[in-house]
Amino acid sequence: MTSIERYLEMLNNIPVVDEKVHSESIAKIFGIESKENIISNWLAFLLDPNRVKSDVLLKAFLSTFLNDKVIEDLDYTDVVVTREYVLNNKRRVDIVIQINGVIIGIENKIFATLHNDQLNDYHKNLSNIQFMLDSDNSQHVITVLLAPSWSKELSGMNNLKDINNFIEEEKSQTEITYELLAEVFSEIPLKNMEYRHYLILNEFVKYVNDYIKEEAMELEVEWANFNSKYSNDLSDIFNKGSEQLLVLSDKIEKFLNETGIELFGSEINNTPQYIINKKVTPKMFYFQLFNNQMAKYNIHYEIGSENYESKGFILPTNLKLTIDFENRTVRNQLIEHRNFELNRSLEIQTTINVFDIDYSSEETIDNTLGEIGKKLSEWHSKNYELMLLDLQKC
Repeated sequence: MTSIERYLEMLNNIPVVDEKVHSESIAKIFGIESKENIISNWLAFLLDPNRVKSDVLLKAFLSTFLNDKVIEDLDYTDVVVTREYVLNNKRRVDIVIQINGVIIGIENKIFATLHNDQLNDYHKNLSNIQFMLDSDNSQHVITVLLAPSWSKELSGMNNLKDINNFIEEEKSQTEITYELLAEVFSEIPLKNMEYRHYLILNEFVKYVNDYIKEEAMELEVEWANFNSKYSNDLSDIFNKGSEQLLVLSDKIEKFLNETGIELFGSEINNTPQYIINKKVTPKMFYFQLFNNQMAKYNIHYEIGSENYESKGFILPTNLKLTIDFENRTVRNQLIEHRNFELNRSLEIQTTINVFDIDYSSEETIDNTLGEIGKKLSEWHSKNYELMLLDLQKC
């Protein structure tokens, strides 16, 4: 099979992309899906009646391992929820909930593992805590391991729902899954809390369903098989694309050197009269051209892919020519009085023009760069001196 036939076969076997609408959770947007500390902050907020103005979420949490009688017999008047509770031995419990008569220590483990007999150690040290300074009554301690259902840390501890009355001497340890917690949270109606708190709760449930649940962790089988079968071909495409991106980068840099001489003059005392900055990475693709006068005001011409970010090894379909005003003070003053020409409002990155790239030959690529150069020279000759005059008034 020739390489062309191989690539055609690969293209014919690309799996169908699922076009269904999928909304991203807040956790996904901020990239915190695997950040256990931040997730613990989130959960501590939801479990704190003082912060969500309701004890319904705390009671829902307790219902995953305690029976209704015990839950209703507890006094929720002075609940205290603490993050990173420091024990006498300097170890930290992820979340400690102090309810009148009960202390609950929660160890949150999404990917991390338990170590050094954590739950037993926490239970022993939490047993020394007095819930209120003016109380001589010892508190019943429960330690809870919270983990995904697929976690190897789960050992199958029994829940405590058979206990109707706490016994001080009894060591109570249990474990609950994220999936169970999300299930009981999802059953709470809006009427039980403020809307903003309900939104935060729903986002937590969505986070569990989208990221923690076992099926959310499964590979898409068709894509996994495709990537495995054509791994060498995909690597070749990636490597070739990366090489071509560097070739395009070199072309643009050479073009800007020629343009820099045209706009700002040749060297004086072996010192170029212009500066070129560039960023060519899997995440960024842009080139900046400016001189010392423009640098004083944080202004530069820029050429980059239209959406600003690079797509890794994929060549940009077009290039955007802009003039960038990165200093807010300068930008605002120029907005007030400006004589140089712009066909749009002044922005941090103000577009002069966008150019589609034709990769069919070296000549067509050079033609595109030629068009960019012509447009830049035209704009510079009309507006550069006027812009400097406006800047001097700022």
